[in-house]
Amino acid sequence: MVVFLIRKMEMRFWHAGKPGCRKTFGNPFAKAGLLPLLLALLLPAAYAQETEADAKFEEFKGQVSEWSQRNKTIVCDFLQEKKVRGIREPERREGRFFYDNEGKIALLYAEPAGDKVVMDGDRFVVVNAGKRMEATSASNPMLGQMSGLLQGCMTGNLSGIGKGWNHRLEETGEVYRLELLPQGRQPKRPKSLTLVFSKSDMTLEELRMEEGEGFMTRYVFKDKQRNVAFDRSVFE
Repeated sequence: MVVFLIRKMEMRFWHAGKPGCRKTFGNPFAKAGLLPLLLALLLPAAYAQETEADAKFEEFKGQVSEWSQRNKTIVCDFLQEKKVRGIREPERREGRFFYDNEGKIALLYAEPAGDKVVMDGDRFVVVNAGKRMEATSASNPMLGQMSGLLQGCMTGNLSGIGKGWNHRLEETGEVYRLELLPQGRQPKRPKSLTLVFSKSDMTLEELRMEEGEGFMTRYVFKDKQRNVAFDRSVFE
């Protein structure tokens, strides 16, 4: 980035020296040999900023991992929003969320009663309008992506989200906001992911997936209860 800015400055001086331009400065960076000096001065500062950001991110991941090890189970309410292209208002559904530290996750929808999604490793169970379907991450990549995200956030293993993401971590108010952008063109990945964690216990508060072309999925988790007993039949 620093080199790009310096090159841009060089180009401005070069264009100023072209015939027809009002002022002729030549290229002072080249003439005076200032480019190596500027790089020597600016690159260490840029490197320090990147190193500081990386260190902060590693510290954040460590906190998520440390707190998640204390969570045998999590039960909470959730709000799901789905937006599709051409529809102004997102579809909203609510329900109960269940997690245990074996990596099992279940979302039970309030309406219609009986609808649910169960994620258990590479196995998924979807009950929709009374119809039960089983799938794998190979047959349903989007469910696989969602499963990896939720399991990674709940277990504290953010590396489970997968490699090939650029990240930006922000600390605002009482939450950490982590934005993930895929590196290069990766058609099977979302356009962006936003994860919001509570500072108080480093649990997931919100997950937002921008899928591109007007499609978006968002989950909000609230009223979380940690380490409570519940009926394991929710995972069936």
